[in-house]
Amino acid sequence: MKKIKIFEKTKNIITLIFRLKIHALYHNFFNPKIERCEKSWLIPFNRICLIIKKTGKIKINGRLVFDKSRKEFPRTLTKIYIENGGRMEVNGHFSFLGNNTVVVHENANLSFGNGYMNVESTIICKKEISIGNGTIIARYVSIRDWDSHTLIDENGEMSQPLPIKIGNNVWIGERAMILKGVNIGTGAIIAAGAVVTKDIPQNCLAAGIPAKVIKENMSWKP
Repeated sequence: MKKIKIFEKTKNIITLIFRLKIHALYHNFFNPKIERCEKSWLIPFNRICLIIKKTGKIKINGRLVFDKSRKEFPRTLTKIYIENGGRMEVNGHFSFLGNNTVVVHENANLSFGNGYMNVESTIICKKEISIGNGTIIARYVSIRDWDSHTLIDENGEMSQPLPIKIGNNVWIGERAMILKGVNIGTGAIIAAGAVVTKDIPQNCLAAGIPAKVIKENMSWKP
């Protein structure tokens, strides 16, 4: 019985490795919707579901890595969906650590520098979201540049998507939410559970709902 279990486990590991290699070969060399600059690669250490509509595009200038799962999140699946005219661009080495969801809507633009996105975090891009170099996104974070449904105020005006800009070396804490129309300055720290609805200056610590600056002249180390 023990030998059968070991055999099944080994078989599953070999099957997974084979599938990941097939993914790597296809997306790096045969997928016309992925554009790679010289010495740039998509590296699937983990499982991915990558859906790119006819005129959608991913451009990689560096490394786009779907990283190995940690033990507590075995074989976690990252899902990336890009609609027609949508574009996702990676300028540096960016990693998804597992079970992430990324949606780039029609004619929207999403860009990353160096950094990583921890497990169970989500990005929904309706217009434009840019994330700078050295920025890390913790677990269960939500970043979205629109309300997902149309909101209408007393004057009959409807809500619109607004771009999000996240600077270099920003740390976004666990379960934080970054909402539309927000600029987060270089070196800023967004505390766990914060809901960011307004701009956060550089090198500040912001916390609360809605998030407010609680300390200035801050810095952090990864």
